[in-house]
Amino acid sequence: MASAAGAKRQQADLMKMITSEYEVEVLENPATISKGCLEFMVRNFRGPKDTPYEGGIYSLYVHLPSEYPFKSPSIGFRTRIFHPNIGEGWSFCVKQCRDDETGWN
Repeated sequence: MASAAGAKRQQADLMKMITSEYEVEVLENPATISKGCLEFMVRNFRGPKDTPYEGGIYSLYVHLPSEYPFKSPSIGFRTRIFHPNIGEGWSFCVKQCRDDETGWN
């Protein structure tokens, strides 16, 4: 179960997304809610300017674990995308961004 501080942080970060330019749909999965996790979809995520992804419109799945923010979220693309940090199943490969000895790169 999420701590009170963790649940507050989950809700604060979700509200930031809801009040942004993106379309956000909270997924009400009883199995994850009972564990203190939060899941949502982000739609209308636009590719950054001056990149090969400019002009693209993407959908993302976000899972905030009960240990969030001390444990990283799981983020996966629901729109097909080709990028070296996006693995099979279109999930973001966080391990490529982290060095176990020194921390984040």
